[in-house]
Amino acid sequence: MSEADELFGIAEVSAAIGLEPDTLRYFERQGVVPSPRRDGAGRRQYATADVELIRMLVHLRETGMPLADIAQFTGADGKAADPARLRVELLTAHRRRIHDRREELDRALDVISRKIADFSDRMTSPEDLLERPDCTIAYGVQGEGPLLFLVGAPVGRAGFAALAL
Repeated sequence: MSEADELFGIAEVSAAIGLEPDTLRYFERQGVVPSPRRDGAGRRQYATADVELIRMLVHLRETGMPLADIAQFTGADGKAADPARLRVELLTAHRRRIHDRREELDRALDVISRKIADFSDRMTSPEDLLERPDCTIAYGVQGEGPLLFLVGAPVGRAGFAALAL
C-alpha cells in the first residue's frame, strides 16, 4: 500500500458496498474476507484494494457461490498451494452453476411467457364451447381452409398461433 492510498472505516465500506457492518464482521470471522489492518485504536481500516475485493466477493455471493468457496477464493484459509489455479477452478465451477441456473430460469421464463400469452388471448378473444356428454371442448376459428384439431394442453391456444396463419 502506498502512502497516497485512502483508508476507509467499516461504516464507509458498508455504505459503499451495501452491506451492514455486522455482515462484514461476520464475513471476516468466517474467513470469507481477509481481516483488514487496524489503526491504533483497533478500528478496521480498509484500503481501496480491500474494498474492491469485498465488492467482487459480494458479486460472487449474490450469484450463489457458497461462502466456503468464497473463503477459498480469497485465500483467507491460507491452505492453497497454487492460489491462481484454485481461483480458476472455483470460478469455472461457479460459472457452470450460473449457466445451468440461467438455463433453468430461461425454461421457466418461456413457460411463464406462454401462459401470459395464453391468458391474454383468453381475455381478448372469447372461447367457443362445444358441449359433449362426456366433456366440453373449447375451440377457436381462424382463417380459412380445412379443419385442424390440435390438443392444446398444457400450451393453450396461444402456443398454436403460428400454425393458424
